[in-house]
Amino acid sequence: MSTQHYSVYRLSDGQFTGQQIGIPMTLTESQREHCLKLPDGLAVKLGRFDHLSQKVDTSTQDHGVVDYQPPQPSEEHEWNAATRRWQFTALALQRRALLEQIEAIESLQPRALREAVLGGNNTRLQDIDNRIASLRFQLTRLGNPEALGQAPCKESEHDSSK
Repeated sequence: MSTQHYSVYRLSDGQFTGQQIGIPMTLTESQREHCLKLPDGLAVKLGRFDHLSQKVDTSTQDHGVVDYQPPQPSEEHEWNAATRRWQFTALALQRRALLEQIEAIESLQPRALREAVLGGNNTRLQDIDNRIASLRFQLTRLGNPEALGQAPCKESEHDSSK
């Protein structure tokens, strides 16, 4: 059975919504029209389109489909022209990996704390603290003081000489 596929887009800006409608060719014309009824402000374009890198050019009469680069999600993202997607920068991936390691090590603290309180041995707790300190040092070398929960240093705007 053959199916026609339609991509839904917003009339206001031509952005595809990501919703696609598949309509079997065996349906009658009235059944097909019923399947394509959409809320106000939405329309369909025959075909399957990538809602993350294409949109309808609503400024032209034929409403053709054009390539589209969405806004950058954050400064930690860079555009990959081959995949037509935003991806994390290498630096952002390094930061995330270090933060995940810190989180994993911190998850060991409750048991080590219990052992220290009950048994009086702080060795495991000190080891955990040392490992976390090492990872935090690596984060500072990447230039990310925010990842440490510390605000970046700013020069004072107050001038005492006035």
